[in-house]
Amino acid sequence: MDLQLKGKKAIVTGATKGIGLATAIELAAEGADVAICARTKEDVDRVVETLSESGSNVSGEAVDLYDMDAYLKWLEQTANDMGGCDIFISNVTGGTAMAPEDAFTAKGFQGYFDVDLMCSVKGFDTLLPSLQASESASAIFISSTAALEHFPPSPPAFMALKAALITQTKTLSQQHGKDGIRVNAVSPGPVYIEGGAWEYVKNNMPDLYEQTISNLPLGRMASAEEVGKYIAYVASPAASFITGANCIIDGGLTKTVG
Repeated sequence: MDLQLKGKKAIVTGATKGIGLATAIELAAEGADVAICARTKEDVDRVVETLSESGSNVSGEAVDLYDMDAYLKWLEQTANDMGGCDIFISNVTGGTAMAPEDAFTAKGFQGYFDVDLMCSVKGFDTLLPSLQASESASAIFISSTAALEHFPPSPPAFMALKAALITQTKTLSQQHGKDGIRVNAVSPGPVYIEGGAWEYVKNNMPDLYEQTISNLPLGRMASAEEVGKYIAYVASPAASFITGANCIIDGGLTKTVG
């Protein structure tokens, strides 16, 4: 399927590993110009070099999303340098830079609020003029199935703020449909990534890992590549009538109907 992404201008946050990286790879492979950010300059430079081999225009910068002013400045400058923005994918979670002991505290709640929710909200507002000028504008917020059903391994703040992000998705889709801007959430279930959270669980909490696997009808976790392909599709003009949706990719983990 042609995703009609050639020449589109995409901005992806947190794109040097995991789902963000897989999404950026897919967008670049489909011919989109891609700008990425992450905290570590060496990682950003490495990914930019790799993605550039696809022939697409790729740029990146080290940005700490806990520094909201720097983050919004980067978004504005990047959209200006690219000549616009057709696709905005807000992917970073505050948990990646958080001490494990903070994740279940009020401090952790603030971190998830600042990054998971407000970086999406303020990022969208910053890029709104560019998205309004696009002929195929799409914004995607990465949520989680932990926002839909109680999932004890996840910190309460993570679940609460990812749920808020889904509500914000619906609100923005209603407000800006008239502008031709599609806004969707993508909610992955467990994703196994080398060096990631579920590898840690597998090695250190095998009972929890096996219990989670047993709840997946497909009998396995997703790969980052599977989720990245899904995100690229939802972001693309090929999904032109999808907006206001919470797009779940979880191998059947969630059991809710409707």
